[in-house]
Amino acid sequence: MRRLIRCCPLMLICLLFVFSLAAVGYVAVLSPSSLGVTETLLFAVGAALAVTGLFAAALRGRGVRRLIPLLLGLALWLGCAVGVMYFVLHRSDVTGRYSGQSRAVEATVERIRYSSASYMIFDARVSSVDGEECSLPVTVRSQGAPGLRVGERFRAAADISETEPYDGSRLSLLYSVSEGRFLTLDISASSVFGRELSDSITARFARLRERVGESLSVRLGDEAGLCRALMLGDRTELGDGISDDFSGLGISHIVAVSGLHLGIITAAVSFVLRRLRLPYGIRITAIAVCALLFAALTGFSSSVLRSLLMLLIASLAKLGGRSGHMPTSLSAAVALIVLCRPCAALDAGLVLSFSSTFGIAVIGAPLCRRLGNRISDCVHDVRERYFSRRPSELRGAAAGLVVGINEFLIDAVINGASANVFTVPLVYLFFGFSSAYSVPATVLFSPLAGLLLTLSPLALLPGGMFCSAFFAGAVGALSFFIAQLASVCASLAFEMGPLG
Repeated sequence: MRRLIRCCPLMLICLLFVFSLAAVGYVAVLSPSSLGVTETLLFAVGAALAVTGLFAAALRGRGVRRLIPLLLGLALWLGCAVGVMYFVLHRSDVTGRYSGQSRAVEATVERIRYSSASYMIFDARVSSVDGEECSLPVTVRSQGAPGLRVGERFRAAADISETEPYDGSRLSLLYSVSEGRFLTLDISASSVFGRELSDSITARFARLRERVGESLSVRLGDEAGLCRALMLGDRTELGDGISDDFSGLGISHIVAVSGLHLGIITAAVSFVLRRLRLPYGIRITAIAVCALLFAALTGFSSSVLRSLLMLLIASLAKLGGRSGHMPTSLSAAVALIVLCRPCAALDAGLVLSFSSTFGIAVIGAPLCRRLGNRISDCVHDVRERYFSRRPSELRGAAAGLVVGINEFLIDAVINGASANVFTVPLVYLFFGFSSAYSVPATVLFSPLAGLLLTLSPLALLPGGMFCSAFFAGAVGALSFFIAQLASVCASLAFEMGPLG
């Protein structure tokens, strides 16, 4: 423990800050009566760490490392204070100030969740209530179909109330609070007026995301649902069958936009830029810009922001000539996200993304490095023993291919198992079940999903361009193959035994 504190002080400070803020948030939302006990406990632990740091500095000198316990205690206090200010004070202020009947609101549509001829549910951002300017993310329930589109600004008379779980579960309440949606607006289609397109950057990206999704639906037809989920984070056209299959296999994270998808995009861009032999600084800048555009296109979800910040931190470190430390970069990125947007501490996607990446960074990466060194030594011995006497390019290529496949499989299995060490308990805590087949399913479907995500932009090529129909057909065929393979694997898993 002492070695961990000395080697990774920033990581521990960030983790304690995030933990204390998340603890206050969960208790404030799910069990408000226990909030006082939680605050007292966090304050006591923080005080003990701070006193320990002060005594260590007084007795053993004024070195920076002697103050690490003090900084840990301050991180606990800061997280607790931010959590109370946001989830208690800010939340009660918003619900008390804006709740009421027949309030005149002006809002912009951000995302449509459900739409039919008689009912509509969508997320919006309110810019004014009764003439008072504000910026509030809300959930809107509309009786009737006003025909609103993403990125459209409108005015209406609304009944505003505090957000409640739409299906009675704690998970739905946490989902709403994790996006800062403390209020729900009830409107009727007849009260909507003053419709116009918004010129804000977020609205423009939202409209672009909708147009890209519509283009994929036109080009790919019924097979567009999986591509839209991977590229845009839009799961509205993802069928219930494939969603159930991926959930049963424990790989729902593959079809939820996260750092995995951003990593695939940046790896593909990096591969192309390396082949062009561009200077290192230009490559890093181009990769960061592409990652930022992808994050904007997917709506800046918390898990994508986490991966984006990690990429930016690592890029700045490399440009400065320093090697990055993955656990520290991960912890600093998550701490920065929850500091700027405290509601993200309750985001199940961010929690699972952080836990899986942390498992890979702490367990998977060191094991892969050690096994990779051993494999390299074994391959070197085999080549010296068998191929040095009768060298052959074909034999050397075959040996290299076998070694590459073995390294890929070993890395995939180790990283999949390392990610599930921390995510399996959290999945069971959030959703009430966990799959025993998540590791082999992740090893099987992650490369396929990465290939589909890499090829999906080719389906957006204009119809008159050469081979556009071929690329659209290939993407559609791959999407169909993944859906059918998931159905077969889920059926086999169900026949072999219980999934949870």
